[in-house]
Amino acid sequence: MHAENIGALIAQIRKEKGLTQKDLAEKLHISDKTVSKWETGRGAPDISNLEALSETLGISVSELLAGKRLPPEQALEHSNKVLVKAMRRFRKIWLIFLLAGIGLLVISTAVFFGYHYCTTTDGANTEKTEMLVADFAQNGMATQERCGADFTICQMQEIENYRAYLFRNNGEYQICIFRRDRIFSSRWEVLGGTGGIDSGTLGSYHTQTMSDPVLIVVFGGDLPPKATHYCVRTQGEILSVAPIDANQQVLDMYLQPDSFDLGSPPILLDENFCRLEINP
Repeated sequence: MHAENIGALIAQIRKEKGLTQKDLAEKLHISDKTVSKWETGRGAPDISNLEALSETLGISVSELLAGKRLPPEQALEHSNKVLVKAMRRFRKIWLIFLLAGIGLLVISTAVFFGYHYCTTTDGANTEKTEMLVADFAQNGMATQERCGADFTICQMQEIENYRAYLFRNNGEYQICIFRRDRIFSSRWEVLGGTGGIDSGTLGSYHTQTMSDPVLIVVFGGDLPPKATHYCVRTQGEILSVAPIDANQQVLDMYLQPDSFDLGSPPILLDENFCRLEINP
């Protein structure tokens, strides 16, 4: 389809019918400038104009697209050729869009899995794990403070699909919770954690995600030498009485099937299992 040939044919038949460019434009409800562009080959009729233009000029759409008058026996053949060309062009366009869509999907998937892999750790990579914990300490829910010179990961505990890291930062103790990754089952992603608690005190953290059981984490460090055990209570009952290690640190994890609130903060106990009062 050549715009010059189409334009020449439009101009020829228009003049044969004694029409001006303005007359033709008014019949087609377009501007005479558009007709001028067609006739000079600077543009071609839009598909929406073809039927009305062919009726106004008294020629077939096939002749209009061919840019010349066609004998009746050639009109059908030309229509078929135009249709085949249009189908081939459509198929090429469809194929381009299909390949572009597949490429975009591949790139998006690669970016998603790559980012997900880079923001998780296999746990055995100590350097990567420390980096994620430190990043949580600086930018996560725990605090907006920068990691201090005393930033140290003290302990790690694991229970089913959870891991907890006890770390010291700026004179306080905090925890960072990891959950087994839902995509890479051998890796761990940061789930959350707590802000800092003062040295010598115990803190607790509990959360529940979707249908998982309630996770409870008890933690603390630099506990008083007289503290040998601690007690965790739920509403109306004792959940656990557990020993404090030789480093005077605590990091223990519990899973409970139902959602509940802790009855009170963890309580420090002495060797006689009596409540140990801590002077401020």
